[in-house]
Amino acid sequence: MSQREQILAAVKTNKPTSTPLPSMKMFESETPFIFVDKFIEMLKRIGGTAHVLNDGENINEVIKSIFPVSGMVVSNVEGIDFTTTDLNSIATPLELQNVNLAIMQGEFGVAENGAVWVNGHSITHQALPFITQHLVLVISKENIVENMHKAYERLHIHRPGYGVFIAGPSKTADIEQSLVIGAHGSRSLLVVIQ
Repeated sequence: MSQREQILAAVKTNKPTSTPLPSMKMFESETPFIFVDKFIEMLKRIGGTAHVLNDGENINEVIKSIFPVSGMVVSNVEGIDFTTTDLNSIATPLELQNVNLAIMQGEFGVAENGAVWVNGHSITHQALPFITQHLVLVISKENIVENMHKAYERLHIHRPGYGVFIAGPSKTADIEQSLVIGAHGSRSLLVVIQ
């Protein structure tokens, strides 16, 4: 028996017995609140902004009024009609270096921290939400959950892949204890709530 085989055999015989996972306490809110309002409040605290679409409002007009169209605009959201580049035509993440505005579909928001879950299977290139100058995430008001416990209950990852919670624009407070927004990612984040 080789030394490698001896080591692997020793590891195999010395495995600890498996134990069941503990039950998880679900920290339910004692005072009910409107998740949309709490989500907007928390998003504002972390440097982002939100816009709730009213009846009759056009998502294209709302986004264009906040971010005048300039430079490269990409989107994976159905119904966005002012993109300048088709995401499917981009072969490598290097071609994203000039993206000024990215509009992406989020799956759900988390009221306790203003985060939005973006499923990697809907992203052509994982670098997109981080390399763009300005980021717009679109979610449905029915898809805002109370806290991260509820968020993790909603995550159903059936295959290997990528997903990310995005909370506010990029920021750091490491530099002379001053908050710098847009330090190493998007300079702004707008969440459009439909």
